[in-house]
Amino acid sequence: MPTLGTRGGGSVRGFGRFGGGRPSQITTIAATDVGSGRAYNNGRIDISWTAPSSNGAPITGYLIERSTNSGSTFSTLVANTGSATSTYSDTGLSSAQRYDYRVSAINAIGTAIASSSVNATATTVPQAPTVGAASRAADNQVSLTFTANATGGSNITSYTIVGSPSISVSTNAGTTSPRTATASYGSGTSYTFTIAAVNANGTSAASAASGSVMPNQPAPSSVEYVVVSGGGTGSFAGGGAGGAMIGTQSVSAATNYSISIAGGGGTSNFVSFTPSAGGNGGHGQGNSGASGGGCGVFNNNGRGGAIAGQGHIGGKTNHSGSSGGGGGYGGPGGDGSKAIDPNNGNEFGYSEPGQAGGGGGALATNIEGGTNYYSYGGGGFGQGYYPWVWNANGDASDGAANSGAGGGGWGFHNGGSGTVILAHSSNEKSATVSGGLSYNLNTNSRPGYKVYKFTGGSGNVSW
Repeated sequence: MPTLGTRGGGSVRGFGRFGGGRPSQITTIAATDVGSGRAYNNGRIDISWTAPSSNGAPITGYLIERSTNSGSTFSTLVANTGSATSTYSDTGLSSAQRYDYRVSAINAIGTAIASSSVNATATTVPQAPTVGAASRAADNQVSLTFTANATGGSNITSYTIVGSPSISVSTNAGTTSPRTATASYGSGTSYTFTIAAVNANGTSAASAASGSVMPNQPAPSSVEYVVVSGGGTGSFAGGGAGGAMIGTQSVSAATNYSISIAGGGGTSNFVSFTPSAGGNGGHGQGNSGASGGGCGVFNNNGRGGAIAGQGHIGGKTNHSGSSGGGGGYGGPGGDGSKAIDPNNGNEFGYSEPGQAGGGGGALATNIEGGTNYYSYGGGGFGQGYYPWVWNANGDASDGAANSGAGGGGWGFHNGGSGTVILAHSSNEKSATVSGGLSYNLNTNSRPGYKVYKFTGGSGNVSW
């Protein structure tokens, strides 16, 4: 009788020449993501299965196939493991990528039918964020911007920040940019920062380092200042300009320094022509202007204006002379001109020249970045063709606020209020301002400096 089995060493219907067959199909198989601690794009999936029946010939290995398109097509991952071990670890996988697997047992007779496929998605720690800008948020706090990158297949839950030089940093909760890094930073020490993303699998690689920032700026040791007293009011003549001081003051950390801002002289009483009171301001020529209020800084009072020299002559306008101009530093304002007939441009024969402004002239300073002028002499007035018309068109105006300017004449105009300006390096700590002071801080007008302009009230500053 013929022997069922082989022909020329082959097999028939999966049976060998001695009656054995190729292994049965694997029926129990699983794929498991092992993401914990895995670096970004270095994922791991473990495959395990239950060995099938060998059908008389020992199993010597397994064929493992893998698909990266959700099982549409498979390619050989391992042609033959060369071992009867029923587990395999697939590593170096792309983060957040799905992988499908099927396994076939191998023995001396042949290769079994492939198992049903199973799949898992490889997850890892996140991709490192892209660092942005580091900036000082407050004492002992730095704001760090960043751009989040890939999650590694598992949601990002937080971020960690590391400072250099080495320092213990705590980071506020949340996953949006910016994050705040809080630490006991050294005074005057600059730091750089890296940021890393965290998910259920662990912490990403660190970003590149940020630019350097000084979280705790040192207090200034000296501060530039300009102090301008309020200008005097104008009555029958121009009001006097307030005095001005400019200089540098040594300061100590955690020490209060007083600042007070006074208004300009108020409008004169119509009946008595008695100007309202002020203090430490300049005075109007002929004693017709009121004193303006004095400003103080660094616990010292401001000073009043002087009278010396002569200002320029004002131009001509319709119906009355223009205001007198501010004099040079320490000088009075000039006279206004005679009034002009608007019909023919000639001076009116019965008009009189404007009276001079009084008090100190303009102080030029670049403490704010550009050149600004404070403490102007008061404007004179030009009497109109009809002298009983009190407010002819060329009447002078109030002194400008926070300029120390004197008020214009003939219209009982207020003097301009005073101001205090401080400046120090932008690499130094910002001032703490207390009390009722009105001010603004400008960090752009003068490159490399913080400039404070106080325009009203009284209180203290400290660093």
